[in-house]
Amino acid sequence: MPIGLNPVQTTNVTNTSTHTKSPYELKVQPDKAKLLQDIAPTGPTLKQPTTGEKTAITISMDEAMTAMTAMNKEQAKGGFTLDDGRQFEIRDMHVIRQNKGGLISRMKEGFIKALHGQGASSSDAKKLTAALHQKADNPAVQENFVRSWDSGGFTDPTVVSGEMGVRGHQSKQDFQFIVHTAPITHLMEGKGVFSIDAESALTSWDVACTSIVNQSKTFTYGSVGVILKVPEQNVIAASPNDLMSETNIGLLDRTEDLVNVSDKNATKTRYEAMPDYERTGLLAKKELPRHQRHTNTPSEVLKKTYGMRNEILICTSGGVNLHEGQKATEKVEIAGFFLNDSAPTASHQDLADWKGETLLSKNDKYELFKQHAEPLAQKLGVPIIYLNGTADIAEVLK
Repeated sequence: MPIGLNPVQTTNVTNTSTHTKSPYELKVQPDKAKLLQDIAPTGPTLKQPTTGEKTAITISMDEAMTAMTAMNKEQAKGGFTLDDGRQFEIRDMHVIRQNKGGLISRMKEGFIKALHGQGASSSDAKKLTAALHQKADNPAVQENFVRSWDSGGFTDPTVVSGEMGVRGHQSKQDFQFIVHTAPITHLMEGKGVFSIDAESALTSWDVACTSIVNQSKTFTYGSVGVILKVPEQNVIAASPNDLMSETNIGLLDRTEDLVNVSDKNATKTRYEAMPDYERTGLLAKKELPRHQRHTNTPSEVLKKTYGMRNEILICTSGGVNLHEGQKATEKVEIAGFFLNDSAPTASHQDLADWKGETLLSKNDKYELFKQHAEPLAQKLGVPIIYLNGTADIAEVLK
């Protein structure tokens, strides 16, 4: 189903005189739109905060980060309050913390810093200051980001399939893939990316969550999936961490797959009450702007990937102008199928027991993958690759 990504007709050359503006322009809640204008470079400055006085604007951290990248650092000044109560002031091209926030937010900050081995000097004020000094829509920044994802920098799986096409083997040479996973039940049923018409299925999503893996960082979400050939201009955002992106937002038939929603029935009811144009526009207007600042190169992503998968958001539709001055998006191709040949953990077993599902062992997965992926790969003329890494979730049968 189209998600309202505003496709254009030209797919090879971008005419800068008639260039379509990126559909991923920052959109915020209507009641905050005017408030955020007050800290824009061309708008009036905010009321200067005084000791003990609450600043004028309350916004989320994501909105604050996006606002900082949109500002002229030399003209920026004023203050704002995050929705957790922390107050900040913009002064002398720096974002300065004015209070400590609530007890819960301070405890959360401390836990996150300890988890990532960061010291007390690591702070959101520093992140906001860095965003203030980075202009996300700077053409030079965007060009460097786009070019870094040139598909020529990724391994053709056919080149390493002689070694990596055998279970337990690993390539003696370096490799680098962009991968997308799906449940093994989809492979068994020939659905989605495991169908004969897999590339059409990809196109229908508009946006997909993927990860980049190499010989030393082989972390994936699920155990089975596809290796993709992605045109550089199709990469939307790249982070070494899980972005918790909601690519199924607005889709009536995929509300069960929403990751940040607790009451999925209520969400589906709300979607059904929306006009189609509003519901199908949620991805471009609400979700993707949250991630537009994540412009890491492949090497930056892999360098900062620790213990769990990274997340690369890609556009799977063709003919969309994502990056100013760059070509429109092109077709994403299936380059191979893979199995991340890892064993389930005790936590996976506990979760499966709690949900009443049958957990597949390492060998169970292998047998099912071999049975269903090999004939499909032969039909599509692509190789099978075995990875020796770890997956975040286990494969189960319901």
